[in-house]
Amino acid sequence: MSMNTIVSGSTDQTRGQIIAAAGAEVWVWNRNRGGRVTHQMGGHGCRLYCLSCTESDVSVGCADGAARIFDLYSGRCSRILRCHSAAVSSLCVQEEMSVLATGSRDGSVQICDTSTGEIVARLLRPSPMREVECLQWGRNGHFLFAGTSVGRLCCWDIRKQAILWQKEHDRSVMKSLHLQEYGLETLVTGSMNGIVRVWDSSSGNCLVSIRPCDNSDTGSVSRWSETAVPQGGISNSSSVMSPLKQVPILCVRVGSTRILTSHTDGSLALCQIQLQELR
Repeated sequence: MSMNTIVSGSTDQTRGQIIAAAGAEVWVWNRNRGGRVTHQMGGHGCRLYCLSCTESDVSVGCADGAARIFDLYSGRCSRILRCHSAAVSSLCVQEEMSVLATGSRDGSVQICDTSTGEIVARLLRPSPMREVECLQWGRNGHFLFAGTSVGRLCCWDIRKQAILWQKEHDRSVMKSLHLQEYGLETLVTGSMNGIVRVWDSSSGNCLVSIRPCDNSDTGSVSRWSETAVPQGGISNSSSVMSPLKQVPILCVRVGSTRILTSHTDGSLALCQIQLQELR
């Protein structure tokens, strides 16, 4: 099977599926059938930049400024939402409210009703000076977080359709953000300068800035280790290597006691962190 570079992916633990966007198509693998491809969705010819899944649908951001929604069961494109004047670079679904937040290379952020395609909120106006790199909903759907190519982190109160706070620590591209799914509402961001930042999602205060595998930054609060991932696949060994400390970050995820980052050199870094001590 020949396929372009995967730019975004997700998993469905219930059905044992892996879903990924690559080139102009969405691919679905079934892990319970030996990784066999079950769906290959496309047909529109537009390059895909991002992906977000619900139980029955997958939404993708496209180069023509539209978001396309595919049915995971039939593999057909069920809706096309015309959102932006430039490529949709990030999106995320709020399933309970049936809305889709989209960010674009034109610098804008909008919220669409997934059933009607109507734009229900315009949160950030287009700007040639920035691109929207990442988006995530707060747990209750009342707040939306966005990271931009100029290192700015924004939070909106969706009920008021107003910005709650915005922060900027440096001008490095903010490639990924993730909100803790339980416990403290801690927000973690990763940037192309290799720095991870931990934020208080309520106030926007930066609690700590750390580099993966640099244990001198935070003392006893965190400790990093790194496992290399070779180009041929995921390593089965648990060996720890001495990493480069400024390798750009592509993706960051936070749990109750750990932060995981993936990097442009194919490596992963895992941090044991005491989030309670940061507050």
